[in-house]
Amino acid sequence: MKKIKNFGIPIFLLLAVMLCLAFVPGQAQAAGTQDSDKANNLFMYADDVYGDRVLLKVIPLSTLKGMMHGQDGTVNSTCYGSFIDNYPTPTYCEGKGVTIPELLDYTRAQTSVAHAGDLTYTGDDKLYFYSCDGPESPVNYTYSDLLGVDRFYFPQLYKYWDSEEGEISDVDAVLDEDDRYKMPPYLAVESRGGRVFANTYGNNISGYVATNGGIVTGCLRNLLEDTEALRLVLPQTEKNIEDSESTYSDIRKWVYKVRLKEDGTSPITSLGTVSDPTCTFTLSGDTLTITMNCAYSGASIYYSTIGGYTKTPVNLYTGPITVDDYDPDHPFTLGVVAVREGYADSAVIEADSAHISDDPDDPSFVYSLAADTEDIETGETFTVAATLSADKDYTLYGAEYRIAIPTAAFSVGTVSAGDGWEYGTATADDDTIVTFTYLNTGGQAVEADTPLDIGSISLTPLQAGTATLDVSEAIVTKEGALPYNSVTAEDLTLAVEGDVILGDANSDGVVTMVDALYVSRHVSGLLTLTAGQMEAADVTNDGGVTMVDALRISQYVAGVITEF
Repeated sequence: MKKIKNFGIPIFLLLAVMLCLAFVPGQAQAAGTQDSDKANNLFMYADDVYGDRVLLKVIPLSTLKGMMHGQDGTVNSTCYGSFIDNYPTPTYCEGKGVTIPELLDYTRAQTSVAHAGDLTYTGDDKLYFYSCDGPESPVNYTYSDLLGVDRFYFPQLYKYWDSEEGEISDVDAVLDEDDRYKMPPYLAVESRGGRVFANTYGNNISGYVATNGGIVTGCLRNLLEDTEALRLVLPQTEKNIEDSESTYSDIRKWVYKVRLKEDGTSPITSLGTVSDPTCTFTLSGDTLTITMNCAYSGASIYYSTIGGYTKTPVNLYTGPITVDDYDPDHPFTLGVVAVREGYADSAVIEADSAHISDDPDDPSFVYSLAADTEDIETGETFTVAATLSADKDYTLYGAEYRIAIPTAAFSVGTVSAGDGWEYGTATADDDTIVTFTYLNTGGQAVEADTPLDIGSISLTPLQAGTATLDVSEAIVTKEGALPYNSVTAEDLTLAVEGDVILGDANSDGVVTMVDALYVSRHVSGLLTLTAGQMEAADVTNDGGVTMVDALRISQYVAGVITEF
């Protein structure tokens, strides 16, 4: 089997290793993913005296485009970058942008934060760079590591690269002082890059090199774009060349946030923390409207790209956003944050378009349960009616109403459904479940002043005391099976009268040791007796239920006493 020189392993195994590395962030590729969302704004932060991250300035991409330049300081030139990636093979990057000192100077000059002009980036001070495809995994550099070392573009790298050996064949020739360009680290606003040689996998620029007369330098000058803005570009050092080090993974694409953390005491103090924003979705036909708000005075809201790769909030909210031809079966999630200069950001909330808010003109609904009598007694059957009412006229397309009835308290008799409604029954745990459903794709017009008859349930109480019918589902849908949000439903608690048998704590009609156990568990907090059960358990007639009552019931069952 053919083997790669210098590695001594089968080619298929080497390719497998390379594929694995392709999915390790910061290793085989310039960022955590192959695609992400463009950073339309750059957020500049600094840690304050307490370690809180304070917003200094939000710089729009359009402003950075107005500041960008190439190696000679003009917009007509470009910056060159030579690199080695993990393949290993030489790569090339060309771009226009803003140097790190220029970015910091601009921020200090433009921010409204008090004492921000005293912020420094020297020595062991650190800058953190956050990218859209990995906002929780920033890279960071001290001044000494980032700006304290000379960096260059080495055009001879491509001439003296030994592809078979995977290393530079003549280091001295590549390091020739007369054939290299000093280049600063910078944030590229527009850039382009790739592998240089045609026989390499993945994105390569060999065709552009050929068009440029076989010269790598300048081959991309007319092809720059901002799809990977902002790209942090760190040119090579002499040591990188001497060691044939892979450095292309140091490039970070889609940088949207830069944070300064001074090694000493920060001169700035946060003025507070911005409150969380809100984000609501309303649907009219197939047009989705997105509305965002923040109660914090002076705050601005940013949100992630709709239909984008990430939930990183990089777009300024300026007013309601509409999405045409919205498909409710394919919802999306937005990351939303509120910020203000001089303050710590709000939390980044996640807003799901599946949670549609009602239109202001939509009605509010109330499900109700009512018994046909106030005098409810054990053994006497009565009826509970279910209705649906609204505060506005509406068209009913669908509904579901589910009630849980405790089997220990009631036996369920006849169930009937209103016009157009259907019902079903089931048992679950210690409850009888009755579900009423309605479906009419054409819709039924309903007037607000007429409660809609859902159905009724006949119940027979089995014991005295109080018991509750729990509503576990209450839904009303509009056209398109979209649910209304303003739907309320309250449980129904019923008081059942009946003869109390002293000592019958579990309401089964006889007094046994189980009743003594019930009282003991109630006193221990392991279960809760109903009002009727409490009355039966208080065999000492002292107004409370204690372990003395449990003892007296035990004595009664054992025949030690014959009455309470």
